[in-house]
Amino acid sequence: MSLDELARATCVVCVGGRREGTGTLVTDAYVLTAAHVLRREGAVTIHFHDGLSAAAIPVERLPLGADAGELDIAVLELSHGTDGPPPARLWLVKRLPPETKAFGYPKGEGATPLGCGVIRR
Repeated sequence: MSLDELARATCVVCVGGRREGTGTLVTDAYVLTAAHVLRREGAVTIHFHDGLSAAAIPVERLPLGADAGELDIAVLELSHGTDGPPPARLWLVKRLPPETKAFGYPKGEGATPLGCGVIRR
């Protein structure tokens, strides 16, 4: 998967109309994000960078249980019939290369996913 494909599957997550973090479309219907992104109350929407939707896409928070907060993971479900970009393919941690790039939408840096870093195992 190229960085361009991954960028298209990456979205801005807003809670109550306020930008809170980043998510990644991992299937046609589910966005993976961090639990701390959803700490505020309010309607949750996402925006993709690829320009498929100028309007906010409403999503639902899925309950994952008590451990999800400790693991800092959350899953959002897109409404049935919502068109999004192709999802990102996930890798098993055992198959990750020794060095890979990660990026997202850092707060205050616009809608372009320019926050980038290297992850080493």
